[in-house]
Amino acid sequence: MTSTSIHHVLTRVGRRPTIAALAAVVITAIAGSWLLASAWLLAGGGDEADQRTVADLVPPVLDLGAAALVLLAARRAGTRRATAAWAMIGISMVVYGIGDGLYAWFELGLDSVPFPSFADVAYVAYYPIVVAALLSFPTAAASGRERRRMAIDSAIVVIGGGMVIWQSVFRPALDSLDADTFKSILVLGYPAGDMVLLFGVASIALRRPAGVDGRALSALVGGLLLVLLADAGYSQLSLAGDPSTQHLTDVLYMASTVGIAAAGFFQLRSRYDATRDESSTPIPRPLILLPYLALIAGYGTLMVSASGSVTETIGQLLLGAAVLTVAVLVRQELVLDDNSLLLADRARRDSESRLRRIAGHASDAITLVDRAGVVVDANDAVRRILGLDPASLVGRPIVRLAHFEDAARLSALIADSAARRPGQDSLEWRLWDGDGVWRQVETVAANLIDDPLIGCIVLTTRDVRERKVLEQRLKQVALHDVLTGLANRALFLDRVDRRLVDVGHPGMGTVVLNLNLNGFKRSNDSLGHPAGDRLLQEVARRLEAGAQPGDTCARLGGDEFAILLDIPASADEGLAAAERFLAMLHEPYELPGASLHLTVRVGVAVSESGEDRAGGLLRNAGVAMSRAREEGRDGIVVFEPEMQEAVEGRFELEADLRRALERKELMLQYQPIFDLETGELVSAEALVRWDHPVRGRLAPSVFIPLAEETGLIDEIGTWVLRTACAEVARWARISRGRVPRVSVNLSPHQLVDPQLLWTIQAAIAQAGAVPAWLALEVTESLLMENTGPVVERLHAIRSLGVSLSIDDFGTGYSSLAYLDQFPMSHIKIDQSFVASLEDPARDPGIVRAIVEIGRSLAMATIAEGIETPTQLERLRGLGCNLGQGFLLGRPLDAVAIRAIVANPSHPDWATALAA
Repeated sequence: MTSTSIHHVLTRVGRRPTIAALAAVVITAIAGSWLLASAWLLAGGGDEADQRTVADLVPPVLDLGAAALVLLAARRAGTRRATAAWAMIGISMVVYGIGDGLYAWFELGLDSVPFPSFADVAYVAYYPIVVAALLSFPTAAASGRERRRMAIDSAIVVIGGGMVIWQSVFRPALDSLDADTFKSILVLGYPAGDMVLLFGVASIALRRPAGVDGRALSALVGGLLLVLLADAGYSQLSLAGDPSTQHLTDVLYMASTVGIAAAGFFQLRSRYDATRDESSTPIPRPLILLPYLALIAGYGTLMVSASGSVTETIGQLLLGAAVLTVAVLVRQELVLDDNSLLLADRARRDSESRLRRIAGHASDAITLVDRAGVVVDANDAVRRILGLDPASLVGRPIVRLAHFEDAARLSALIADSAARRPGQDSLEWRLWDGDGVWRQVETVAANLIDDPLIGCIVLTTRDVRERKVLEQRLKQVALHDVLTGLANRALFLDRVDRRLVDVGHPGMGTVVLNLNLNGFKRSNDSLGHPAGDRLLQEVARRLEAGAQPGDTCARLGGDEFAILLDIPASADEGLAAAERFLAMLHEPYELPGASLHLTVRVGVAVSESGEDRAGGLLRNAGVAMSRAREEGRDGIVVFEPEMQEAVEGRFELEADLRRALERKELMLQYQPIFDLETGELVSAEALVRWDHPVRGRLAPSVFIPLAEETGLIDEIGTWVLRTACAEVARWARISRGRVPRVSVNLSPHQLVDPQLLWTIQAAIAQAGAVPAWLALEVTESLLMENTGPVVERLHAIRSLGVSLSIDDFGTGYSSLAYLDQFPMSHIKIDQSFVASLEDPARDPGIVRAIVEIGRSLAMATIAEGIETPTQLERLRGLGCNLGQGFLLGRPLDAVAIRAIVANPSHPDWATALAA
């Protein structure tokens, strides 16, 4: 594999698999080096010097590689004890590698290996470290019987192996003791270490250490046993003095290192295998044979030791005893195999019984079929879910229960599953149940033919009739308006798209109507949402009643509706249809406690070419509807291309208006209101202006209607209220006498807002103002349209101490009965009536009547739009209290109005009148 491909693999698998991949490279290098070195040494390659070089240099390299793998495994062990145990094994391999390195330096560098040397100290130190590691591994939980069995097995291993060590290593060491105490300690350290190591191996091999991978445990025990075998072989070969066989022990020592390295690799690898259960590692099969091998080793040692030292009869008896023991061991192994088969069979039966009980309580019907689709077994849920007797299904092809239109697809599902062909593994089909009814079911197929406990194809079936009903309901909800049942925007656009596709056929065309109910929001807020819902439902009913069979009626949202007409594509046809619907919607609506008349704006869009898109056609109808709204309260407009430019300009202005507050482009001007008798400044009306960065200063008539349509009026109105309250609080700090009130106009949206009272209180409190300094103006027509909740809201505002004025009085259809219900403090005479006073020959009857109404209701009158001295003089003569207009004072910015408040003076017009 190239370096590029290796990098690609390591990059894709991430950090953890990278460590595992590097570990695989290391273990491969260790095993390969051992194989090459062993083949070289055993084949007698090179001269004696070359063989000695290989035998001395390869072992320390293998030792350090094994130490690295084991230490990596230690870093990823599951518990602290396991980490410490693997770490000590890694340290022992480092110590052993130091010994091998010193030995190589002595033999290759100094051409002589002294005894004792530091290499011997390292070799002897290796034993206690590795045994301490073996005894540190955590032990899996075991019963008392298991502990006694493990103790006996361990004793067998220690005794049998100890006989070999005693005979082959310990006795020769005792015979070669020297007077030098240190030398004698090192001589005895090797056999003593072997005995301790044998005990440690027996302990870990037979006590099931928790969290240790089974392969790692086998490799570790095997490697340590090779150490014992190599020690025994080295001792015997040294006594024999045959140098030609010395490299056999070198191969064994290196093999032991490979085994320990493999243990670290397997343990490290198991850390990344999510399917491996490490909670309790069972004893691997090869390790179960250790007591038997120890017994054979003990008998072997006895036979070898007795040869030539006992009589022929005793020797024959010993040989017979050995053969008999071997036969017993073979029989024991056969019994173990039989027990394993019995236990496996019992486990299989228990598993089958458990599976059957689980399947019996399953929520789905489960049937087992063979490759041909013949039922082999079925659970009890088949009766409950499908109404079929499970026993009656056995031996019958499952496809016989399927509808003839679904049988082939069901057969294909089973065949594909049996052949393990990729594709659909589930199927919806109709099943003939026990009640003689076709049931809609869904079946999932799973191929478990290779599973020894199953051996069939498993069909899991559930009744999906309720789900199908729910899907239909969800589809209805997804494509229809919940309140009215009409098509929603998504379905409507889909129908329009389909119609546009068919426009190419002769006589086909596409006509779309966009309808908007005028004043619905105010009616909804004043009468309540339940009444508003009933109103929308009645509108939908009338639209459906007037629709032709091919038409599609939809509610797009709120009070906006649309109709796709199944008529020839022409503006005249669309206009005629719109007039028909408009007439139906003009009929009165009888609601609990109210009878309403709605006005409707209709936009008509026509497509004859089929090149339009549904969204564009509906947008064109919306543009025409917007034009109808601009032209009046009720009407029909057919879309023309030039309308789009105006709409785009309107959208641009709307986008600018949304940013105007953030950019602080809105400002207030204040038009003074004076006492017409004394000339005193008593109030000032706050008038909002927009300093547009491109269009310059815009009057309210340009952007306020747009703000009302888009809902921005609430945000703008709140800003005006807060800014005006803050300004009147500044007037209070600089005024030398009575603080003039600030007058703020309320929009229809604000008046029906349930949070209006809180908004007013918050604005006054934040500004540090007094309620008496604030006056709110409401148009006469707005009062007449909202008499119920509005009256309560106005009384609540008046109770705060805020003044209330009726604006544009006389332009609506007020009556004294209505006026008496509203807690108003001022009446503002519309400027159209004031302008009529300019003609001395004209009777001022309307203005006189308004002034008299105000006097009778204890309301002060304010004349708007006073522009000439004649108008002013006649108003004073009629007894009008207050006035405003260009003659008295133009709208001023905040700085200019503060100057008037701080330095009040007798106005010129008042002086002229007094003269």
